Amino acid sequence: MYVTALELFRRSRRRYKMQQERKLKKRAENLQEEVKPEPIEVDEVLGEKKLKDLENIKGLRLSPQAFANMLHIYEFLHTFGNTLGFDMDSLPALSSLQKALLHIDENEEELLSVLSHLLVCAVEGKPCLIVKYKLNPTLVFILHLLKLLRSRSWNAKPK
Repeated sequence: MYVTALELFRRSRRRYKMQQERKLKKRAENLQEEVKPEPIEVDEVLGEKKLKDLENIKGLRLSPQAFANMLHIYEFLHTFGNTLGFDMDSLPALSSLQKALLHIDENEEELLSVLSHLLVCAVEGKPCLIVKYKLNPTLVFILHLLKLLRSRSWNAKPK
């Protein structure tokens, strides 16, 4: 008799705790819904202002996708250059990167020195688990860069 009463007491306590947890979850969800700001349209932010028409970049000979990939590389180098041990003053500029990718004026040496430095960083770096293989994030970036270099997206735009 005492055992069944004790068991009933435990069950009721569990039910009460579960009910309290459900109430707390509902309250949290309601608070999150209340806190979410409503999306603002661009027109509301800008008001009557018109966006400026942007001009094409002078001397750009890469396709739009290739230029976007080159900007990705440029951003990576300037964001993580200090961490990877690059001399920030000797990093290639956008124009020399474009020339190196298009094989113009022997600018490939700058790109190759950057790639060799990145490979050294990848070999010496700490590995991390990416897609079931232990790869260094720098090595992943290098592989991405090499894939881009091998692709035909670097072809110059027709004149």
